[in-house]
Amino acid sequence: MPFTVEKEKREHSILYKIAGENSLQNFIELADEIYSDSIELHVSNFILDCRGIRGALEIGDMFKLGNYFTQKLKFCKLAGINTPADWHNNKFSENVVRNRGGKLEHFQTLEDAERWLSKI
Repeated sequence: MPFTVEKEKREHSILYKIAGENSLQNFIELADEIYSDSIELHVSNFILDCRGIRGALEIGDMFKLGNYFTQKLKFCKLAGINTPADWHNNKFSENVVRNRGGKLEHFQTLEDAERWLSKI
């Protein structure tokens, strides 16, 4: 079952409030949706509120996902917030994306994410 996503336009970004079962396919579909929104709305900054996501990805799927996100969203800045407690590999996913030229960081608060996104 795909993620459900509530979207909220912010000053420098779009906030996605994401809920549902964590899976490689759900995140690939999310990347496709972010890509479409970036083109249609002329936005390159996205905050992903992951509070409502259940479960964690295996490390191999995280690597595949990092590759996909970077290919699809190389010109977007992605800030993750409220990641579930069982997500122990946020730094790994950040490194996969960064090493391929993308921008992904995880933050404790919405304010910290917005501050990072507002920097050039």
